[in-house]
Amino acid sequence: MKFMGDMQSKNEIECVTNILKVASQHGKMADEAYCQIIRQVTDNSSVKRESCERGWRLLSILCTFCCCSDVLHPYVQAYIQQAVSNAFGTSLKDAIKEAEEQLKITLHHGARRNIPMSELKALLAGHKGREQTFILPATLEMPFTISTRTMAGDVIAEMCSRLGLTGKRAHEEYSILSIVGDFSLKQPIQHDDYMMDIISDYTSSGHVFKLWIKRVIWFEPLTARNSNASLNMHYHQVSRDFMRGNLLCIPRGKTPPSTLQLATKLAVLQYISAGENTPPSIEDLEEMLPERVLALQTRPVWLTAVEAQWKALCDDEPSNAQEKFIDLLSQMPNFGCTFCEVQAVHPPSVITPCIVAVGLNGLHFLNNETRGLELCHILLRLLQFTTPGLDIISNVN
Repeated sequence: MKFMGDMQSKNEIECVTNILKVASQHGKMADEAYCQIIRQVTDNSSVKRESCERGWRLLSILCTFCCCSDVLHPYVQAYIQQAVSNAFGTSLKDAIKEAEEQLKITLHHGARRNIPMSELKALLAGHKGREQTFILPATLEMPFTISTRTMAGDVIAEMCSRLGLTGKRAHEEYSILSIVGDFSLKQPIQHDDYMMDIISDYTSSGHVFKLWIKRVIWFEPLTARNSNASLNMHYHQVSRDFMRGNLLCIPRGKTPPSTLQLATKLAVLQYISAGENTPPSIEDLEEMLPERVLALQTRPVWLTAVEAQWKALCDDEPSNAQEKFIDLLSQMPNFGCTFCEVQAVHPPSVITPCIVAVGLNGLHFLNNETRGLELCHILLRLLQFTTPGLDIISNVN
């Protein structure tokens, strides 16, 4: 009643915080809080005009941060649904509808983990969201409005919509990764994690963080051509894997001419993709080829090869070069995989350290020097995956 204005109170934040803490820390008290607030908004006869509306706002906040019991839930749901019908055309409709929507989400995904004071203040002030920037490959910044009930999966779905990624399973192919400080800590974010919980975890501890979105698995053919931003994003992610030497297999002994020709073409396509319109120089080679590929020949020999290839491709627009680059690499066995470095394997069935490529066909253990296949562990189904080494990959019958 203090929060609703029917009793004197100097601090509404303290009122709400006390209710939420008691309700979240003591299971049965959550049901009691639900019942008491419903009692106050039922046939509310307060002389305070805003009393009933504030009561519904309090119920919505309670739905956000605390779950009621399975026994009470159907009664709360039925009560709110009836209240929505009765409030049609009244000033209470929006507040009641908000409580209904929040209850549905909490029932399906659970309540929020944290009760951040700054967010409560914003909610009570009528602010329903904040802008948060997410970074895509190519350091493309994409701002999103994050509300109290926005989940990571909602951000992914919105990104897919903006970039025209309309495949049936497109939203499952991407993941959000939190990068803390100087990239020393990378943490995957599950699709059903509330973004405001993630953000409050870092802000409350004073950590500097960034949120990255990347494609981690490839269920469907590449859809990079849906928009320029989509093409640019996919190109830079694939280019990064190429420059780390993960996509091109270099066999021991004499390198086949076909491998050198492919590497030369990929190098020139990268050069043109960057918007360069003059012949490459010997200094440019380090930005065009992976270090271990560059070591296969002397730099003058490489320069002669890339100059000849550049003459054949120099009329291409950067976007066309990006498409060709992706198309060529899409034919590689490890294309579409996510890569991680592994220092030890038990039992010791492969030479370590090695590279593990995680894809739809399972786990490919690659030689650290040649990127040749050492061992393939077929998965009947990819149970769960966000970022290699940080989540679960399992064999499922």
